Amino acid sequence: MQKPAGKNGEAYALSFDQEEINLERDAVPDENPDEFPIVGIGASAGGIGALGQFFKSVPKNPGMSFIVVLHMNRERRSILPDIIQRHTVLPTVEAEDGMTIQPDHVYIATPKENLYISDHSLRLAQKPERSNLDSIDVFFRSMAESLKDKSIGIILSGMGSDGTFGARLINQRLGLVVVQEPATAEYFEMPRSVIATGAADHVLPPEKMPEYLLNYSREFFGRRTQEQWGTLDEDSPAMKEIFSLVLQKTRVDLANYKLPTIRRHIQRIMALKRIGKIEDYLELLKSNADEVSCFIRFLRRFQVYHP
Repeated sequence: MQKPAGKNGEAYALSFDQEEINLERDAVPDENPDEFPIVGIGASAGGIGALGQFFKSVPKNPGMSFIVVLHMNRERRSILPDIIQRHTVLPTVEAEDGMTIQPDHVYIATPKENLYISDHSLRLAQKPERSNLDSIDVFFRSMAESLKDKSIGIILSGMGSDGTFGARLINQRLGLVVVQEPATAEYFEMPRSVIATGAADHVLPPEKMPEYLLNYSREFFGRRTQEQWGTLDEDSPAMKEIFSLVLQKTRVDLANYKLPTIRRHIQRIMALKRIGKIEDYLELLKSNADEVSCFIRFLRRFQVYHP
């Protein structure tokens, strides 16, 4: 089995030349310090073993919730909640319509219904007899639409390309996509399919994902002071220099873009790369021309301008 170009824990470069997905894009949401991470996990063949490895590494109080969608025969009764519960101290329950999502809980999708997120609640709908989207893609799409840049999607072992469409939607919304290292997967097709689109932010074995998610959530969801983040106003010295650097290197004037979009994108990059301050990110842009180009290609893909 051929490994993708990268090592465990290495971020894969995002690709922006794929066919664009038509998804209505709202303004970047305001920060809410009381929000907690909601992690969607999609898996299929070989996924139960990967889920066990994942949840064995989840600590007692991670401060996030996990929602598992396992592709399975709709006629079979799911015993997945019992299986997952053997590997975690977190309460693990089958999803019910109208359930409020709580941190430090695990929710398991039922085989017969599609699962959605709406206003931090779970919604169920009967699966149609025929559909172009599998249950993982349906759920990931609802995450992208409801949680936007706060959405986190994980793809584990499975055959085919289930979850690829939804992972791309999460990626387009500035959410986080983590994929199982194909060499560690019993069936590598699903992980490799997402990697091939360029939507994977990180590729890791399942047992290393929880630690990464905890670090990411502390950076991206934590209550960081202005001193910790640095000033991200367009009049701050660091932001002015970023605007000037981008204009010089690419001839793109960031003043034509909405500042909240630029700010949230910078914060996301800093969280992904575990960069502490805006001044450190500025130094990265100065030292790596590819980072500047990637930043601009990303913004162009979203096409969010001042009216």
